[in-house]
Amino acid sequence: MRAKIFSMCVLLAGCYTTAGSACEYRDHNITIDFGHTPVVDSACSGVIAAIKFFEDAGYDDRFTVNITVADEVFTYMKNENSGADIPIQIFGRYNGETNQIDMSAFGTEYMNTRTAWNTVADDPNSGMEITEEIWTSVITHETSHALATAVYNRLNPVMVSNGYYISNGASEFIAYMIQLSTTREKLRNEIIESFDNPEGFTSIWSLNPIVHYTHPHRFGVQSYNTNNSMEWFHNALHGKIQTDLPNI
Repeated sequence: MRAKIFSMCVLLAGCYTTAGSACEYRDHNITIDFGHTPVVDSACSGVIAAIKFFEDAGYDDRFTVNITVADEVFTYMKNENSGADIPIQIFGRYNGETNQIDMSAFGTEYMNTRTAWNTVADDPNSGMEITEEIWTSVITHETSHALATAVYNRLNPVMVSNGYYISNGASEFIAYMIQLSTTREKLRNEIIESFDNPEGFTSIWSLNPIVHYTHPHRFGVQSYNTNNSMEWFHNALHGKIQTDLPNI
C-alpha cells in the first residue's frame, strides 16, 4: 500500500523548494537523481532533517549531499570458495570514498516484500511496513553518514591522513540516533516499543561493526536510547571514539 507523503516542512525552521531533481536548502549543495520514481519532496525533506540536526548541534559546514534513487541497489560480498562477487540487494548505502548515497526507490517490488525496523535480525519481514515516512527517515539516516564523514574529516585531518577515518560503529550510532530523533514522536515510540524499549549503550566499545552487524535495527534503537548520546555524537565527530582498526 502506498502511503501519503509525509511532509517535514512543519518540523523545519524553513521550507525548501524543489524543481525536478533539485533540492535547495540554504547554501548546501544537494543533488538527488531519480529514474522514473520522482519522490523529490520526501527525499529532500529527509536530507534537510539531517542537515538541520547538525546545524542545531553547532556545525555550520557547507555540506555536499549526492543521492541516486534507483529501482535496485546492490552491495557485493565475496564467495569464500570461488572469490566471486555475490550481489545482495539492499535498502540503501553510503560510500564514504565517493561521498555517494544510493537508495532503493520507494514502492518497488523489493520494498513491498520486506519491512523496516526488523525485531528479528535475520527475518526481513519481522518489522514495520515501509511507508513513505519510514523511507524518508532512511534518507535521513544515509545523509547523516555523509554529514558525519564531512565534519569528521574537517576536524581531524591528521587522523584521516594516517588512516583513522570515522569509525563504522560510531557513524552508525550517529545515523540511527539522528534518524530516530527526527522521526515523528508517535512513530518513534512505536519503533522503540517494538524492541521492548532496550537499554541504551553504556560503553563506547559497544559502537563497533560487530555489535551493529549482529542486530542492526536493535543497535539503532539502543543508539537513540543512550543517555549521553549527544556527548558521544560530538566526541565521535572530534575523533575521540575509535573502535575500528586504522585503514592503512
